[in-house]
Amino acid sequence: MSQLPLITSVFLNVTDSCNLRCPYCFVEQKPNYMSYQTAKDTADFLIRNAEKDGSIPAINFFGGEPTLCWDSIIVPLTNYIRQEYGKPFELSMTSNCTLLTEEHIKFLQENDVGLLFSIDGDKNTQNINRPKQNGRGSFPLLEDKIDLISKSFPNVCFRSTLIPKTCQNLFHNIHFAHRHGYKHYLVVPNVFEEWDEEARATVQKEMRRFSDWVIQSFRKGKGMPIRFSDFE
Repeated sequence: MSQLPLITSVFLNVTDSCNLRCPYCFVEQKPNYMSYQTAKDTADFLIRNAEKDGSIPAINFFGGEPTLCWDSIIVPLTNYIRQEYGKPFELSMTSNCTLLTEEHIKFLQENDVGLLFSIDGDKNTQNINRPKQNGRGSFPLLEDKIDLISKSFPNVCFRSTLIPKTCQNLFHNIHFAHRHGYKHYLVVPNVFEEWDEEARATVQKEMRRFSDWVIQSFRKGKGMPIRFSDFE
């Protein structure tokens, strides 16, 4: 029997809590928070395995919303990995960025922590798809950060969830990301709800608009305007 590969990378679910209440979220929101000791033990486990097979260990801070554990886990674990361990270790964070500050951004940059920005689109789409706990839209929390994030992290991915209710905005939202300096766009359809024929046809139409835009961009000598992840 062949030996299973060693685990050297993980999504570290630091909390089930979140400051938003996205209707499609697959996480059951509870006030659960990982302890720092568990996070450190995980890092040590990955380090041991990676050193055995010669790979580079990796952690993506995930949730819930991981910035809720900024002081309790992200900062101390990053400092432990970067200062005490001191060897190559890939770090990144998936966040809705509503709580992100310039100080946070500076820390991420100084410690080479990558960022995946979970945002579903412009004001209209974001407010419908990603409301706050009180039901109000979350776009006002991001309005002053969208350009700052794209400038601070040139390779950051604009990661959106696609739902039938707002799927007609897909191409508009891709264009929105492009206008704000994002070079990578990832869309993940919500597979936990029903997609009827009308919604599927709408997505196909939106993707044709995107492909026509790409073709025109190449014809004008501008190349690929934004990198887009494949999906079915």
